Amino acid sequence: WPATLGAALELVDADADNSLPAAWQASLIGGSPAASNGQVPTRLPAPTPDSLAFGDVAKGSTKTLTFRISNTGNSTLTVTGLSSPTGFSGAWSGTVLAGGQSPAISVTFTPDALISFNGALMIESDSTSVNAQIAVSGRGVLLKRAPLAPSNLSPSNGTDVQDRTPSLSWDDPLGNATWFRVFLKGPDGTVLDGWVQEPKAITPALAVGSYRWWVYSWNSYGGGGWSDAADFRIDAKLPSVTVPVGPTGTLATTSSRPPFSWEAASNADWYRVWVNRVGEGAYASQWIKAPSTNWTPGVDFRGGDYMWWIAGWNTDGYGAWSLGTAFTMPSMQPDAISLISPTGGASVEPGSVNYQWTADSRATWYRLWCGRDGSAFADNWYRSEDIVSGSSAVATIFDHSWGEYTWYTLGWGLDGVGDWSTAGEFSCGKPTPDSGDNSTLTWDDTQTPSAEWYHVSINDVTGGGVASERAWWFARDTTTDSGGGNRSIGMIPALTTGDYEWSIRAWSSVNGIGPWSEAQGLVVQ
Repeated sequence: WPATLGAALELVDADADNSLPAAWQASLIGGSPAASNGQVPTRLPAPTPDSLAFGDVAKGSTKTLTFRISNTGNSTLTVTGLSSPTGFSGAWSGTVLAGGQSPAISVTFTPDALISFNGALMIESDSTSVNAQIAVSGRGVLLKRAPLAPSNLSPSNGTDVQDRTPSLSWDDPLGNATWFRVFLKGPDGTVLDGWVQEPKAITPALAVGSYRWWVYSWNSYGGGGWSDAADFRIDAKLPSVTVPVGPTGTLATTSSRPPFSWEAASNADWYRVWVNRVGEGAYASQWIKAPSTNWTPGVDFRGGDYMWWIAGWNTDGYGAWSLGTAFTMPSMQPDAISLISPTGGASVEPGSVNYQWTADSRATWYRLWCGRDGSAFADNWYRSEDIVSGSSAVATIFDHSWGEYTWYTLGWGLDGVGDWSTAGEFSCGKPTPDSGDNSTLTWDDTQTPSAEWYHVSINDVTGGGVASERAWWFARDTTTDSGGGNRSIGMIPALTTGDYEWSIRAWSSVNGIGPWSEAQGLVVQ
């Protein structure tokens, strides 16, 4: 065996002794400084005793017991630490144990409650078997003597507190008090005088002001005395300054109720918004409950300059008012209204008619005036909220009889009346000429189904003027139903060759005489 490779090599199979070196197969089976070649190494921790009973220990006190740990294996054992159950702790800095060594290890029991403690202390190592453990047990009991006076009062002496429900807590030095008497004086005298048990804390609701308090301890062995007094103060917990967001500057909106918004202020339960109209003073004021940080006014704002402020509030009082924020409302006077229908000489059915126009968001009222055949027919005011839907307004007027109608509308806003719209024209009960020839005239009668008589006028545009023999009345029953709402009548008398225009109007005992239709051209050849 080459000397450069170290100590002698032990062959696994002795029969290989007579074979060539190139055919040798060797294996190292666990050789170590503590075990000779050919022996399987073992590392076996063995604690003595295998359990520690601490018995009764006063709560908050300590008791220490020891045990020994030895290595019964044939190899070096490395112990890396101890894992302790609640209430117990083991002192261990780590060590390597050769076979036969057995150092002493300390275990301390410190009960923090009046209960029984049980568990297993685990020995963590590189054992070739399972890790060893030791059963531990003990019980926390009261120290059989009177307690000491409480200490470490919190809030401590000289403390400023902003919490209106502060936690008042203290320590029990020996941990053996069963009752505590708490005495608290405030700005108006005694606030609290009562007995409490665990936990050693109370959370009274306190007003702003200065306080002094003491705690007394007691158990069945007697009283422990009063603690030292501790003075503290509850400071006002006012909201922080609220920062306005908008409105600000010159507004482009045509809404008379601009939305207000602001950043949230800490400690605010409510917000108060205050608005002045420049040159006039207070204009609007509103309380808004936190956490909301916006408000849409319930009043309308006229065109002009405004200034607004906001402050947070809670039961301790107001926070500081914000700096004033200026904004300018545009004029709330509506523009001239644009009519939609009926316009352009449209022919509509008599009875109820819907008047429609483009809405102006600055208008809070609209006035609609309508004339029939040169005389006033309707003059009505409408609230915007009653007739506006989307971008248009619709007002309905009833009892339209036959005639020519002209209508206008205007808007009224906070800053005055807008201009009248242009005229809208339409008619009710107007027949529509359809065609004519040398012997027959035809017209659309859908707008005049109740006509009893018709009046036809034919104008000779070739020679000019209206011949009297070319205008005449005829009863409905002398006309012919041509279908599709059309009626026709043979001309009386027949026309000679030339260019003509003809018009027609209707009459009934209910609607009276209707308007003339538009003129219809007629060529007779």
